[in-house]
Amino acid sequence: MKTFFLDTPQCVKSFYDRFEEDLRIRDLGYHNFHFVKPFPFYRTQEQYSVHFIVAGKGHLRFRQKTYDLNKFDVFILPPNELFSYYPDENDPWEYVFFDFKGAKVDKYLRSFNPDGEVWVYDCSSPNKLLSSFSEFFEKHKNDLPTSYFEVASLLFLLFDSLLSSPDNSTLYTSKNLVKEAKSLIRLKFFEADLSVKSIAEDLHVSHSHLSRKFKEETGRTMISYITEQRIKYAETLLKTTSLTATQIAYMAGFNEYTYFLMTFKQKNGMTTAEYRNSHTPPPELRSKESDENTNRT
Repeated sequence: MKTFFLDTPQCVKSFYDRFEEDLRIRDLGYHNFHFVKPFPFYRTQEQYSVHFIVAGKGHLRFRQKTYDLNKFDVFILPPNELFSYYPDENDPWEYVFFDFKGAKVDKYLRSFNPDGEVWVYDCSSPNKLLSSFSEFFEKHKNDLPTSYFEVASLLFLLFDSLLSSPDNSTLYTSKNLVKEAKSLIRLKFFEADLSVKSIAEDLHVSHSHLSRKFKEETGRTMISYITEQRIKYAETLLKTTSLTATQIAYMAGFNEYTYFLMTFKQKNGMTTAEYRNSHTPPPELRSKESDENTNRT
């Protein structure tokens, strides 16, 4: 009996109320075309989409080319362009997909597609992706908590798998290297395993060289910069959400809750609860604002 990636024909997690402007994910889903009816006709879409083939085969028609795709291939489709894709008749594919849009999507994609011409890729770390996607969908199917940020981390994990092999001849000027390091940190700070070593590997330079150049250009260590980005994000979540401090620590990339609390207090001179209260109107003011808003309608 044939086994499938998931024991369901399809599974989709959707977000329709997100506020991110740079990159906003709308859907993360799984389709099994042994059971799902394909739509082989040419069409367009308003958003970007990326598909990771977890099993089987299929075909993509895009920009007057036809691609025969196999297990662990990845293909990306931009908005407002004609395309068609469909499963192989004898070995229908199963794939995981994301739908997303945003003002800086093009910049993100150019990190592994600098010329904007490549839309089909070989995945460099399929087993890691399979494990991560399987864990997420199992939680989602069983109605266990799954957050938007968990979905975002999976998208960036997929993006990371599309980076080409390191070119050891790549040279950076000091300023460009530090700029790239800062960009990577702002992109991946919420990943708990982010480190100077992993950033150096992404940039294809040595740990010591990157650390030295970062300190020379900024006057601070990379660890302090990573921590600063995490604390800034935690501050935003404390001011704009009702998430617990424990949840916020996890979402901001902190491995240890007690370390998060200590670092937060050192930076702000107050606890997370005090910070949240200082940025939340008192009950009597909230009631007054509510009455005023009612009177305006």
